[in-house]
Amino acid sequence: MANIPIEKNTDKELPVPTLWRAALKELADSFVYDGFYSLKSTFLVRAIDNDIVKINKNNIEKYPDQIGLLMQKCWDTSIYVWTGKDWVVSVDLSTSDGETSDLVLHTIVREVAGSYNIEAGLIYVP
Repeated sequence: MANIPIEKNTDKELPVPTLWRAALKELADSFVYDGFYSLKSTFLVRAIDNDIVKINKNNIEKYPDQIGLLMQKCWDTSIYVWTGKDWVVSVDLSTSDGETSDLVLHTIVREVAGSYNIEAGLIYVP
């Protein structure tokens, strides 16, 4: 797999940078398996609001297919874009049988002191 760099490009959506993928996978998987207390990401994942957790868990439970661990092929369709102050990232989630679903995890990534801060948003069908 080629290394996908981080770009500040407001003109187009780009594939999610390689550097962020492990942390985003860990975050996505934590919504599926309640692993919020054991996140080990090298990036700071901001505290997740309880209301967002409830909404996301509800959206995952009501989705017609069972959602599973994030699979490698989800990166083929997940995107990000620079807004001028941070990046908006949409990660396509995986079903338990390994297919890419149309549920996405919306996040915001900010550059902070030479590293990155990930803020979890809603999981929904856009």
